[in-house]
Amino acid sequence: MESERAGGRRRGLTGAMIAGSLVGWAVLGAAGCHARGSLDGGGAATPSLVARAQEFRSLLGRGEYEAARALMTEDARRWWENRDGDGQPWRIGPETRGPWAAWDEHFRSKKEVVEWKDASRSATAVIRETNDYFRLLERGSVTNEVVYFFHESGRIEGLLIRAVGDRPPGKTDEFLAWARANEPEELESLMPGGEIDASADHPERFRRLLNRWREATCLQPIE
Repeated sequence: MESERAGGRRRGLTGAMIAGSLVGWAVLGAAGCHARGSLDGGGAATPSLVARAQEFRSLLGRGEYEAARALMTEDARRWWENRDGDGQPWRIGPETRGPWAAWDEHFRSKKEVVEWKDASRSATAVIRETNDYFRLLERGSVTNEVVYFFHESGRIEGLLIRAVGDRPPGKTDEFLAWARANEPEELESLMPGGEIDASADHPERFRRLLNRWREATCLQPIE
């Protein structure tokens, strides 16, 4: 399960919180039926781009990385929020797993494809995410789009992950104010410079800190 975040980069509590792992965001099962078409517009009908993206995600979900790589160009790239510049090399496989994958596992992240969008050279999965981290902060759910870009050959040449819709802060400000006043050293360790560090044992420690805040403010802990 590979990270979709660049090198396991940190994120702020009120940031986009873009998805945990590439398998987490790029794997969830296909939803709905879609028309079939062809990139080159000639010959026999070929699967629509949505169908190709769904096949790719299914292969990743089953851990069939070689088969999934066969659906990608050799120089596939990935972007976050905007498709600016050359992006970063996009590699798949268990060896690319980053710390955010463990974060998502610890906080029991659940991602659901709620819509597919088919365009001339791309297919977009609209994904809604909930997890214990959001529940601990009374934040509800968030929505992201995962866009697969296709080369004229029909292979996937790029991936873009972007936040869409509202990002409700919930009780984030209240938690941060309490932590700064009561456990500043622990907060700084888990959020150096105000950005989440998801490495090592930080997911477990973050949950404990959030639950201590919840107990102190008469909210039910979430284990």
